[in-house]
Amino acid sequence: MTEVTRESGHMGRGPHAPNADDAVVVHDEGSEDVRRLRPLTVLEHLTESTQPLTLAQLASLMSVPKSTLMRLLRAMEDQGYVLHLPAERGFVAGTRATTLALRTLRGSNMRRECRAVLRALVQQAWGVL
Repeated sequence: MTEVTRESGHMGRGPHAPNADDAVVVHDEGSEDVRRLRPLTVLEHLTESTQPLTLAQLASLMSVPKSTLMRLLRAMEDQGYVLHLPAERGFVAGTRATTLALRTLRGSNMRRECRAVLRALVQQAWGVL
């Protein structure tokens, strides 16, 4: 759902005519969801790349202003999800992101699903089991 509101620069009470100080603010649940998922999008781009990505490259890939992305990258770096490599002027996935990925792969649900797929492939290929 998209909701459009008008935030007024008008300080008095009661109705008033719109003026240049009024700002139209669009509240879109879809765009809010996209914003919340930005850290995951950053990690996807970093893990898909064979080399560190610069701020400019990431900003271009994500269509996000560099200043906005830099704040996000600093927060992610503070928590260990992203590592800044000054010599390359780029970013890579941090140890916390790597640990999360490894725990996911080692989890019993993942192994169970992998076994089921492998069993089906063996049956399909060899007609056994």
